[in-house]
Amino acid sequence: MGIYYNPVDDIIDGRVGTFINTHDYNEAMRQLPHGHHLYALCDRLIFKQAVCVDDESDFDEFFGQYAQGLLISFQLIALPEDTHQLALLGSGL
Repeated sequence: MGIYYNPVDDIIDGRVGTFINTHDYNEAMRQLPHGHHLYALCDRLIFKQAVCVDDESDFDEFFGQYAQGLLISFQLIALPEDTHQLALLGSGL
């Protein structure tokens, strides 16, 4: 299922999160500040979504969609723990 952060506009408008400038999972994890979670901001043309990709298999799934042209963009974001907790509550987990 996945953990999604909403509203995505919080990330797009810079109210939450910090962009990480890489498309490499291992490099992103090295750049990830302590106590943060790795999210991917994905643009599907008709909507944008922010999904937690802390797990490498989740990262690979969404980056693979980007590499196949199914996503217009794929940007990595570091979200702090409190923001991640809000996403968990929103997902019912």
